[in-house]
Amino acid sequence: MDKPGAVNIEEQLKSICTELGIDYDNLKPKTQNHLLNIETAITNRESKYIELLHELKENKVTLSSVSDDTKISRQTLYNNKELKAYINFRTLQIDELNPYHRIDELKEKINKLNEKLELMINRDIDTEILRNENEFLLEQIKNRDNTINRMNEQNMEMERKIIELRKGTVNSNSNKSISKSKVVTLPK
Repeated sequence: MDKPGAVNIEEQLKSICTELGIDYDNLKPKTQNHLLNIETAITNRESKYIELLHELKENKVTLSSVSDDTKISRQTLYNNKELKAYINFRTLQIDELNPYHRIDELKEKINKLNEKLELMINRDIDTEILRNENEFLLEQIKNRDNTINRMNEQNMEMERKIIELRKGTVNSNSNKSISKSKVVTLPK
C-alpha cells in the first residue's frame, strides 16, 4: 500500500463499498484484503481496457495513416486511382473489425431513424389537425344544413300565408265589390 496507485484503489474500494451499503471498516481484515485484491485486479484490467480502446481509436485506417506508415506521399495516394481504390477497399474491411466503426454506423442509423420518426410524428400531427378541421367543417355544414332546412320551412310557411292572404284579398275584393253593389242605390 506504499504505492500511490494503491491508495487510489483503496479509496475507490471504500467508495464502492459505501455505494453498496457495505461497512468496509467493520469487515474482517481477511475480507478487506480479498476486496482490495479484487479491486486491484479489476482496476488493472480496466486500465488495460481503456488503453486498448484508446489504441483502437488511434489506429483507424485512413489514407493519411497509410501515407504516414508507408512514407508514400498523400498526393500520390490520392492521385493514383488503383492505390486509392485498394486503400478504400481495405479500409472498409478493417472498419468491420473496429467496434467504433460499428458504433458510428449505429449512431448514423439511429439519427436516420429519429429523422424518420420526426417526419412520421409531424405527419401524424398534420393528419390529426386535418381530421379535427374536417370534423369542425362537417359540424358547420350540418348546422348550415339545419339552418337552410329551417329557413326553407319558414319560406314555405310564408308562401302559404301569402297564398292565404291573396285568397283573402281576392275574397275581400270580391266581397267589397259585391257589397258596394248592394250599397249603391239606383235612381228612380
